[in-house]
Amino acid sequence: MARRLLSESEYRCWLNKFKQAELDLHNRDKLIAESYSHLEINLELIGATGIEDRLQDRVPETIEALRKAGIVVWVLTGDKRETAVSIAKACKLFSPTMDIIPLYARSKDSTERLLQYYLDQVEQFNESTNSPTRQRTAEVQENSFNAKTHRGSGICAPLVSKERALVVDGTTLT
Repeated sequence: MARRLLSESEYRCWLNKFKQAELDLHNRDKLIAESYSHLEINLELIGATGIEDRLQDRVPETIEALRKAGIVVWVLTGDKRETAVSIAKACKLFSPTMDIIPLYARSKDSTERLLQYYLDQVEQFNESTNSPTRQRTAEVQENSFNAKTHRGSGICAPLVSKERALVVDGTTLT
C-alpha cells in the first residue's frame, strides 16, 4: 500500500482528465489507465500485506480478487517446488490455463540461457497472436528446444497462454 498527497489543484486537474477519459468512446480504457498511471507516481510506501497460506479462510478468493484488480501477486515460500506450485494452484494464484515457467538453474550461464529461452518464447507468442495466420503452436514447436532432450534443465513446452507464472528456486536466485 502506498500514498501520495495531492494539492487541491493537482486533484482537480487529475479529476478533469479522468472524467474526460471516462467519456471517450474510442480510447476509454487506455485513457483511464493513463490517468491512473499519472496519479500513481512518486508514491510513499506505507505498507504491504500478506496471506499466510491456503489453509486460512477465503485465501483463494482473496488472491483471485487481487489478481482481477490488476494487482501483481508474488509468493515467497520455503516449500519444495512441487508443493509451492500445488499450493499456488489451490490458492488460485495460478489459473488452470496459465503457463507455468520453471526457472531452475545451477549456474549464471544456465540461468541466462533459460531467461533468453523464455523471452524468445514470449516474443514468438506475441508475434504469432498478432499475426493473421495464428499458426503459433507449429511455429514455436519447430523453433523451440525439444523439451524431452532438456528434461531437468527446467525448460517446459512452448508457451500457449497470455497468463504466465514464474517459479524460481533459491539456487537460481543466488
